[in-house]
Amino acid sequence: MKKIFITLVLLLHTTICLAHPTKIVYGSTEEIMLIPPHIILNAKFDTGADSSSLHARNIKIIFINGKKFASFDTVDQQGIKQHLQYLFVKNSKIKSRTSEQQGDQTASTLRPEVKLKICIGNETRLIKTNLVDRHQFKFKFLLGREGMNQFNMLIDPKKEFLIKLNCDK
Repeated sequence: MKKIFITLVLLLHTTICLAHPTKIVYGSTEEIMLIPPHIILNAKFDTGADSSSLHARNIKIIFINGKKFASFDTVDQQGIKQHLQYLFVKNSKIKSRTSEQQGDQTASTLRPEVKLKICIGNETRLIKTNLVDRHQFKFKFLLGREGMNQFNMLIDPKKEFLIKLNCDK
């Protein structure tokens, strides 16, 4: 009877461990790679933001073979302009930071949203990302909570660049 009890406890423990994979600790900033076209960017991991954002200028919605794409310019780690096109998902309503500071709950902007394949460490995920001009910010990519949840990550706000970028090209 004791052996059966121990076996059941071990089986239950194994099942719980498999259902809840271990979270990896990341710094508040890490290197990421956009795939394609394999552009490396330093990204800020912002637990205060719901959604992720990528720096984009000259945003145009275009049609290719009957499908909507967002066509835009961004910059890589060295500041070199890169022209990108990703399948357009929708226009997302994003509450602006200034409206929060002023207490205005109605102020928001519409931003084009795409799904980006990004790699962090050696993990790759499709992340919903809105496109916005972030030229005034140090980090051209901001990973919000929705994206963090897809990577099953924990953030140590006192650390930076804990994870080595190891993406298959």
